[in-house]
Amino acid sequence: MPGEEEERAFLAAREELAAALRKDSGQTFSVEQLWPLLATPLPPSARYQQLDAARLVRCNARGPPQTYLITLSTALNILEKYGRNLLSPQRPRYWRGVKFNNPVFRSTVDAVQGGRDVLRLYGYTEEQPDGLSFPQGQEDPDEHQVATVTLEVLLLRTELSMLLQKTHPRQHALEQLLNDKAEDDARKAGMGSGTW
Repeated sequence: MPGEEEERAFLAAREELAAALRKDSGQTFSVEQLWPLLATPLPPSARYQQLDAARLVRCNARGPPQTYLITLSTALNILEKYGRNLLSPQRPRYWRGVKFNNPVFRSTVDAVQGGRDVLRLYGYTEEQPDGLSFPQGQEDPDEHQVATVTLEVLLLRTELSMLLQKTHPRQHALEQLLNDKAEDDARKAGMGSGTW
């Protein structure tokens, strides 16, 4: 079981990368820079403190992993762009809202369960008939929150890509994501804990 020291090191590395994103929304990270976050023995619930990564993977785990990991990875790529746009000094003109009928949104983010939840984490908390938007009185996104969520989206996307390429430092990472909290869910539902 990982100790407090691993958790402290993980949180420090995470904060450093989130700060880099706040400073430069176009900042890209090499695998080496992300390595402390990828190789940590911490469970998904400790690695992802904003994003419910395990639930996101579990809810979309239908069919062969190769298929659903690509679908989820594509959605995360678009969600990461939303976050980066919110952090940009030159935010897009219509940054305050996300329209559900946007073809790219519909075919990527809305094609997965939980995509809209990620947008809510960014601050799109107002439900509209045709989309989500920032609350009326809020002039700017919460940069710290957006950077942290964007980093977690980027991290999960990187993890899924590495799982697809079979280069993930922890070979059982997918199993861990699929099983994290699954026992609780199964107990609540009163059934066995098979997830595959």
